[in-house]
Amino acid sequence: MLPLQFPERFEAFCKQLIAPHSSVLVAVSGGGDSVALLHLFYHFRERLHVSSLGIAHVNHGLRGDESDRDEQFVRSVAQELGVPIFIEQLHGHSLTDPGIE
Repeated sequence: MLPLQFPERFEAFCKQLIAPHSSVLVAVSGGGDSVALLHLFYHFRERLHVSSLGIAHVNHGLRGDESDRDEQFVRSVAQELGVPIFIEQLHGHSLTDPGIE
């Protein structure tokens, strides 16, 4: 028997974690890893029997305009895919604040 290739491995892994007809909310920062994960869920949603798919994005406001551009990019990906997006904006903090994580 040949080892499973990536698509089959992804599907098998997800089926261990996600019950059929579940809703899935993917946290998307705007970086390559989270955008790729979103696209995987989007393309596998029928095979995984996902009833609804959504995006969660937090704009921490820590990098000024760059944080806002990330938010706009994630909004555009959501629109392109026709996936609902939920955004939380946190402002008034800086990278030097203690306990920012």
